Amino acid sequence: MRVLNATNFRKNSIDVNAAIVGLVLAIILLPLRTLSSEPFITAIPVALGLACLSYLVIRRRYESATERSAASTTELPTVSVTISKLSTAAFVFGLGGLVLIAQQSNARTVPFLLLAAALAGVILLQLFFVRDDAFSPGTVLAQIIALSVVVRFASLYTTPGFVGVDTWTHITLYAQPVFESQSLSPLASVKYYAAPLYHIIVVTTAQWFGVPLREALFLSMGVVMALFAITIFGTARFFVDARWAVAAVALYAVADHVVRWGINLIPTSLGLVFFVVIMYYTVRLLSVPAHLRDYGMILLFSVAVIFTHQVSAFITLVLLGAGMVVQLLFKFGLDQTLFGESAHKDEEKGNPLSLTAVAVVYAGVLVLNWSVTPFAGTSFLEFMPRLLEFTVGQSAEFLNLIESASPPAVAEASGSGQLAVFVSYFDGMGYFILFFLTIIGSLVVLDLRDRRDAGLVLVAVTAIMMVFTFALPLFGIRTFIPSRWYAFMYAPMVIVGSLGLSYLAHRVTGARIVVALLIFALVFPGTMLMAQSATEDNPVFPDHNIRYAYSESELAAVYATAEIDPASGRAIFTDHPYQTVFPRSGSYEAGTIRFSESGAIETTGVLVYRSAQSDGATSFETGSEALGTYDVPESVICPQEGDKMYDNGDAHICRVPEPETTDA
Repeated sequence: MRVLNATNFRKNSIDVNAAIVGLVLAIILLPLRTLSSEPFITAIPVALGLACLSYLVIRRRYESATERSAASTTELPTVSVTISKLSTAAFVFGLGGLVLIAQQSNARTVPFLLLAAALAGVILLQLFFVRDDAFSPGTVLAQIIALSVVVRFASLYTTPGFVGVDTWTHITLYAQPVFESQSLSPLASVKYYAAPLYHIIVVTTAQWFGVPLREALFLSMGVVMALFAITIFGTARFFVDARWAVAAVALYAVADHVVRWGINLIPTSLGLVFFVVIMYYTVRLLSVPAHLRDYGMILLFSVAVIFTHQVSAFITLVLLGAGMVVQLLFKFGLDQTLFGESAHKDEEKGNPLSLTAVAVVYAGVLVLNWSVTPFAGTSFLEFMPRLLEFTVGQSAEFLNLIESASPPAVAEASGSGQLAVFVSYFDGMGYFILFFLTIIGSLVVLDLRDRRDAGLVLVAVTAIMMVFTFALPLFGIRTFIPSRWYAFMYAPMVIVGSLGLSYLAHRVTGARIVVALLIFALVFPGTMLMAQSATEDNPVFPDHNIRYAYSESELAAVYATAEIDPASGRAIFTDHPYQTVFPRSGSYEAGTIRFSESGAIETTGVLVYRSAQSDGATSFETGSEALGTYDVPESVICPQEGDKMYDNGDAHICRVPEPETTDA
């Protein structure tokens, strides 16, 4: 299992210098923890410092000798062929148990997720400890895909309706009218008029298979999102051997935000698929001689992402832009200044301007598309710079973070106390581990002889994405919707991280690396699969994390509102996110219940109560117009003196009259 041969490394110190700079930067950033308790602010500097320090120690101990040879790499201990076969059999039986649990529980429960994490751990242990002559990349990839399918479709088919907010929007408000009218005219006033590919695919699937739009969504987007992670394998193979390329696929398949867009199926999901394919061809163009087919494929998927989703298209622009800059640096010899000598040249290097041409064409098509995309009464291209300018002028401030409002007197904050701190760190633990591996891998990239430029593109695009996901929100700039970037950022991270993982596996000796890999296989899949983003349908910590899916009784109350009070012409009110499903289901306009700062409920009229408002995580407005996650008693929402109009045991609809006023 030798991957990183010493002959593949250059004898200079740029990686060491970078590690020292990273360590110093981590120390400088550590005081931020005194200004904010946000987990990503407190943990990222620690992970950065530990990664840089680990790399320096390992390099000093194993790679600083003057005479190096291929023998400088170490081999991991291996298990017997019998144990390898038993692990495969155990995985198959475990997968069957996973299906049975989902069927019996009719949800992805904690036992389901624990078993899924255990199966993912079995996959990782096979990757780490199975002998070369017994290791089959195809078999392990099949296990990853099978687990990916079960984890995602268990959510899709046990959740009534859809998971998330935007899925309701795209299917009921956009795809349904397109299906009925057989044209794109229902999208004429929204930005998806110029990016309708997602809706066209779902509608076409419904027509071809003769199924409702919900099933068409699962058969099209659901299947693709369960399978597309295998694309990571092709990209990773440019840097590592098959074993560690499969490891990159495994890490990506269980990543929380990747799972999120596999169950919350919106245009972001399809945009993510196209992005990962474009990333593959980006690395390919920098690594091997490009053929006309390669140019055609990267341009095809580039145009596809433009016609799918605006945020995904912008993220793709970041990728291609980073690739273009790196390629130009190497083209004009600036790599000699950075690395001390030019990169290794051979006949397999790609065209020195191939990616630059693709990036220029892509940018031109993107600008043209955005200039005709309707948005807020103007074009998307004109509106977004104005929005960014407004955001910078009104909200830009250091540590201007989103904070929950204080609960009103009649309510209690959901998930407060020490457990809330634990949950927040638990949700981010998987990312912190992957970030640690990515830093190690990034330092390894700096020391690579071959395909350093392709590796630098992945490192650069990861760094740029971190600016959009972490740095800009620190200053209150969330115009770029940072929560949508994580799954895209994970793609280069798992590839660079697999390089770092293989480096550690072959540079750390003895029981230390065995224990570390065992802990990694135990912790990483579990924290990712049980994180908030991966469990929007049924959170592991329901008192702390909002559930973005609804029960049969909750949806029954939604559909009942249109029949109970169809002529009033006024909105009904309930919690967030429950209020989002009412207008999207064709039922009723809805708003969020509002409390005054003194604790009195200010909202009157038709109110909807559900049990999650008392024992789960739901949001309400306060006097400051901020959303806060509170536990509110039923008696506050639907008091006894109110007119109860509907009650199915889990959800109540009542009418709260406005307080009487007397003339002076």
